Amino acid sequence: LKISLPKNELRIPTITDIFPGAILYERELMEMFGVKVEGHPDPRKLFLPDDWPDGEYPLRKEWRKRKK
Repeated sequence: LKISLPKNELRIPTITDIFPGAILYERELMEMFGVKVEGHPDPRKLFLPDDWPDGEYPLRKEWRKRKK
């Protein structure tokens, strides 16, 4: 499945009702790329720690690691 989204509107509907196996992939999209998956049954973080800053999406091309 491939879709194009405008940078200012990163929203897609969930497909977990059709493909239950998509649940983890959609969680990864939300966490790593900042895509809002509307209607997702379990939007908890998957890989990143709980104290990860909001709005930081490490797999986006423009993301740069913060300096301490």
